[in-house]
Amino acid sequence: MDDNKAIIDLRSSKNIIEFLKAPTLKISELLTGLIASDKSEYKLSAGHLVQAAIKCNLYEQLGREIKHYRDKGKIKEDFFSTDKQRATLREMLEFIDKDSPDEDRFKAMKSIFLRAISTEATAEDEALAYELMQIGKKLESNDIIVLKAIYLLYKKIEAENSPAKVANDGVQGWVTYVTKNSGHNVKELTLLSEQRLTDLKIISGRKYPDGSGMYNVETARLTPLGLKLCEFITAYQ
Repeated sequence: MDDNKAIIDLRSSKNIIEFLKAPTLKISELLTGLIASDKSEYKLSAGHLVQAAIKCNLYEQLGREIKHYRDKGKIKEDFFSTDKQRATLREMLEFIDKDSPDEDRFKAMKSIFLRAISTEATAEDEALAYELMQIGKKLESNDIIVLKAIYLLYKKIEAENSPAKVANDGVQGWVTYVTKNSGHNVKELTLLSEQRLTDLKIISGRKYPDGSGMYNVETARLTPLGLKLCEFITAYQ
C-alpha cells in the first residue's frame, strides 16, 4: 500500500471532514494506513479510531453535518485551529468510539460540539463546550429526554411569564408536566432522572425535607449550568 495515499493529516480540518464522510471500506483502508505508518503522531489517532470503524454511520453523519453547516457559513472554516477545538473534536470522536451512543446521546453531544465551533462561538464558549461534553457523557438517554422536557417548561414560563403558576402547581405539577412532555409518560423514569440531574447540579434540588417546594422556579429548576447545557444540546438538533 502507498503510505502517502493511505495517511491523512488529522490536524487538517478539511481532511477530517473527508475522513468522516468516507464509506466504511475507505475508512478501513485509511485506518490500516495509520496503523502501518512509522509516523508516531498518527499512532494515537489510529488507536482511538479503530474500534469506531464499526460505528461508521455516526462518523459519516457527523462529517456530513460539519460540511453542511460549514458550507452554509454557520461553523468556522478552520474549526481545528485552537487547542480547545481540537480537544472537543477528540472528545466527540472518543465518545462515538467508546460509548456506542444511541440517537439521543449522540445528538446531544454532536450539538455541543457544533455549537463550540459555530461562527458565533467565543473562546469562552469553546472552553465551556469542553466542560459540557464531560457532563454530557455522564447522562443517559432518558436523562437527556427529561432535560429537554424541563427546558421546554422553562421556555413556556419565559414566554408566558408564569413562574407563579408553576410554583403554585408545586413539585408534583412539575413532575406531571415533565413526564407528559418527555414522551414516555412514566413518572418513575422522570424521578430517576430528576435525581441524576440534581446530583450533577443541572437542576436544583427540592426545597423542603418532605420533598415539596422548588428552587429556581422561574427557570423550571434549571441551574445556570443547566441552562447553558440545554442551550448547547438544543442548538443543532
